[in-house]
Amino acid sequence: MSFKYPHITLQDLLTAAQKESPNLPALHYRNLTWTYTDLTKKACVVSTGLRKIGFQKGDRVALMLPNIPEFVSTYFGILQMGGIVVAINPSYTVTEAVQLLRISGAGCLIALEAQRSQFQKILGETDVKTIVVLSEDGTLDKEIEDRNGTDNEIVSYHDAFLEQTPNHVVFPLVKPEDPAIFQFSGGTTGTPKAAIGLHRNVIANVYQFREWLKPADVEGKPILTAIPLFHVYGMVLAMALGLLMRSPIVLIRSAGELPAIFDAIRQHRPAIFPCVPSLYAGLLRHPLLKDYSADLKSLQLCISGSAPLPSSVKEAFEGLIGGYLVEGYGLSEAPTATHCNPVDGENKVGSIGLPLPGVECRLVDLLTQRLDVSPGEQGELLIRGPQVMAGYHDQPLETENALKDGWLFTGDIAMVDASGYFYIKGRKKDLIKVGGLQVWPQEIEDVLLSYHGVKEAAVAGIPDEVLGEVPCAWITSEEGIHLDLISIMGHCRQNLARYKLPVKIRIVKKIPRSTVGKVLRREMIAYEIKNLE
Repeated sequence: MSFKYPHITLQDLLTAAQKESPNLPALHYRNLTWTYTDLTKKACVVSTGLRKIGFQKGDRVALMLPNIPEFVSTYFGILQMGGIVVAINPSYTVTEAVQLLRISGAGCLIALEAQRSQFQKILGETDVKTIVVLSEDGTLDKEIEDRNGTDNEIVSYHDAFLEQTPNHVVFPLVKPEDPAIFQFSGGTTGTPKAAIGLHRNVIANVYQFREWLKPADVEGKPILTAIPLFHVYGMVLAMALGLLMRSPIVLIRSAGELPAIFDAIRQHRPAIFPCVPSLYAGLLRHPLLKDYSADLKSLQLCISGSAPLPSSVKEAFEGLIGGYLVEGYGLSEAPTATHCNPVDGENKVGSIGLPLPGVECRLVDLLTQRLDVSPGEQGELLIRGPQVMAGYHDQPLETENALKDGWLFTGDIAMVDASGYFYIKGRKKDLIKVGGLQVWPQEIEDVLLSYHGVKEAAVAGIPDEVLGEVPCAWITSEEGIHLDLISIMGHCRQNLARYKLPVKIRIVKKIPRSTVGKVLRREMIAYEIKNLE
C-alpha cells in the first residue's frame, strides 16, 4: 500500500505558509497573535543565534518549554539550521532531565528561568555546553548579566536570539532524509530511548492525517492545542498539521489549565481538538462546563489518543460538541498516528479505527512473533509505513529488536474484527502472568469501571512468591460517592475468572499518569513492592 506525499522537510511547511499566507494568523496565545510572517522571522532569528553560538547541522538542541509561542519559533529555528529537536517535558525533575539529555547527547538546552536550580547539575553531568534561558515576563536579561559576567554557559534568550532581521546568513542544506526529532519513548522495555524521526517520517504522517481529515471540512479552522508540544502527539497533529492546513494553532500553556481551555474555545472557536481521554473527562467534570457548554458547539472534530477512551466519556463529550469524538492510535516510533476512526464512516466505540493511508498492519503470534493470527484473535501489532522511525539513537540492539524486515514491532497487543477495525488490548510489557496464565490489565480495568461510582481504574502486576505475579488495582471514586471494597470485589468475582481477580484494590485520590494520560504502572508497582517489604 503506497501513499504519495511531497519530498520536503518540516521547515518547508513554514516557508510555504509564509509565502502563500503571510498575514494569516499562525498561532494564538492568550492575547497574543503571530502571523506566519512573524513566526518565520522569529524562527530565522533563532537559527542565526544558534549558528553564532557555534551549533551546526546535526547537533541536538533540547527544548524544555511548555506550550508557548517560543516553543514553536525555536522548534523551527533549530530545524532551519539543520539541528535536531530534542523535546523534554518541562515539569521533569533534574534527575529525569539529565537522563534524557545524556541519552540524546544534546549540546544546547533552551529552558525557562523557573528551571534555574537544575542548570549547574545539567552542565556538570551532560554534554550540554550552553543553556539558553527564557523568561516569560522578559525581565531576565540584566539578572543573567549580573550573575554570570562573561560566562557563556548560561545566556538569556534575548541575548542569544536578538530581535533583529539577520543578514547574509547561509543555512545548511537540510534534506528529507535528515533527522528532525529525537522523541523519547519507553518502547517495549519501558526504559527511555530516543526514537529518530526523519523529516520525511514526520512529513508523511502530517500528510496522512490531513488526508484522513478531508471529509470533516476543517481545513483552515483553528486547532485547540492543549496537548503538550513536547510530546509527538501535539508536535505532529497540532503544530505541524496546523501549518499544513493553515489552521491557527491555539496554544494552551498547560493541559491542566482547564479555565484557559474554556476561554480559548469561546474566544477562538476552534474546530479541531486533539486530546487525551483524561482531559476530556476533566472538562466534563469542571464546574465551568455549564457556562461554556454552548461554546463547545464550535468543536467539529475531537481526536482522542494516548490511552483508551472510555465509552462514557465519548458519549458525554460528543453530546456537547458540534461534531464527533473519534479515537485513534499512534506511538513515538511512528510519529505519531497510525490508526483512527473515520470522520465520515462508522465510528466504533472501543476501537482505534482503521489504518491511515499508506499504513500496513499485521498481528503476529505472541510466542513466535512470526505467524499471523486470524481476525478476532489477539497478537502483537506490527506496522509498516512511511512514518516509521529510522531507529533508536545509539541503541543498535533496541533498534534491531523493534525493526525487523521493515516492520515496527509496537509491543501493543491488538485484535482486528471482520470489518478491519483494530482494538488495543494491552501492552506486552504490562502482561501479568499469574501462575503462567496470561492476564491483561485492561480486562480487569474494564470490569472495575463498570461498577457504579468508579471514576478511574488501573491494574498492574506485583510480585508473588507462589504465582510469580498477581494483579493489583488502584481506583478513584466519582465525587460524592463512597465505594465499598467488599461489594466491588464481589462485582469482580461475577465478571472475572478466579486467577484474574485483583489480590488488592486500593482506593486512591489520583492514579499516576504521564502528561498525555498514560497510566504509570511502574509507579504503582514500586509503591506496592515497597509496602510488601
